[in-house]
Amino acid sequence: MNQELLKKRVELGAEKLGNWFDSRWFLKVDPTRLNMASAERDILGQLYKGYLTGLDWLKIPTNEAHLFGFGIEDCSPDREEAADLTLAWTEKISLEVRAEATTKQIARAAKQRLCRQKKKAQSAVHLL
Repeated sequence: MNQELLKKRVELGAEKLGNWFDSRWFLKVDPTRLNMASAERDILGQLYKGYLTGLDWLKIPTNEAHLFGFGIEDCSPDREEAADLTLAWTEKISLEVRAEATTKQIARAAKQRLCRQKKKAQSAVHLL
């Protein structure tokens, strides 16, 4: 399958999970266990305890799951296609985890700057 198309589908699926499950869904998936050929170890299996349960919660018909990167288009799990899909999801999870860490670092740095500014302002007030 075209890798760009696969990535776009995974992006749509990630967006759907962010809107319907949790904006930090990627922290609840174990990428070392991820296997998109397994109904228990795929994204939906890990988040919803089952592939079909996940589709139901997300309001995605089974025949449209592949459009969101949750399944293989023809429903017969081709090992290579499932491996490509697993890799695409693993990469997406990695990107999201790194973005989350960066956001936390930025927030922590901003908080530290604010505390330093506050201390400086308090010191200036005491000098008056």
